[in-house]
Amino acid sequence: PKLHARINSSHTFIVAFADNYAGTKREARQDISAGLHWQPLNRLSIALNVTQMWVEARRAPFTPSLAGEYRAGKVWRIKAYMGRTYRVPTLNDRFWNVGGNPSLRPENGFSTELGLQYTQKRERLQLQLELTPYLLAVRDWILWIPTDVFWTPENIRTVQARGIEGQASVAWKKQHFQLQSGLAYAHTQSRTEQKQLAYTPLHRASTWLQLTYKTWSFYQNFNFTSFRYTNLNNTDFLPAFMLLNASIAKSFQIQKYKISLQCRLNNVLNLAYQNYEKRAMAGRNYVFSLLIN
Repeated sequence: PKLHARINSSHTFIVAFADNYAGTKREARQDISAGLHWQPLNRLSIALNVTQMWVEARRAPFTPSLAGEYRAGKVWRIKAYMGRTYRVPTLNDRFWNVGGNPSLRPENGFSTELGLQYTQKRERLQLQLELTPYLLAVRDWILWIPTDVFWTPENIRTVQARGIEGQASVAWKKQHFQLQSGLAYAHTQSRTEQKQLAYTPLHRASTWLQLTYKTWSFYQNFNFTSFRYTNLNNTDFLPAFMLLNASIAKSFQIQKYKISLQCRLNNVLNLAYQNYEKRAMAGRNYVFSLLIN
């Protein structure tokens, strides 16, 4: 009862017809994976996973991973993970015309993270805090880079990504009224040769608020993204931007049908910004949705 094992095998065959490919492209992948989940103590669980993949009959590196979780009392939870990473270039990476790079090498690396979670529950109130530092080291990182004419993917020799993610949320409920709010922050350093990777912001932050009363719901979120370099030399960059989004929703019950009507307003402040250089994002825009279950 404290030990679970599984073995899985998957086979994927792809035949791609695309206007942007020079002819038909085919690819076959197979992988065999095994997992072991062990709970030696009521508060401790350990998971071991191993995977062996073949791409076009060529064996990929063996990728093991180990994860653990420990519940320290009623409010604290500690999580840890380490494992090898491997990613084969996609068909678009290799064959997109124009810009695909057939000579790309797969990504090969190692990742680890440690998470700490605190949860406190009361009769009407719940508070949750979470903090996760991580480290990722990858050889031959695949990155699409703009040239004078088009974008093309290249292998970056070595990339080290390290950072920390934090999140705090609170929920309060009383009869027909419910309030949920939270904030999140991520600091990411993805570097190669002491330079930050293109289009990887150092800082991201967001906050959200949701109010629910009976069948009405109001939601808003505010997102901040710091400046991002647009090249590997870190000489040009896109400025930071902040986005405000909001929505209001109403639900109905008609016989056996549950109906939800929502109006969402994106980019409330009508900000002009770019995620990628010379590719404008939408200004203020509206989305109406009707969902029937």
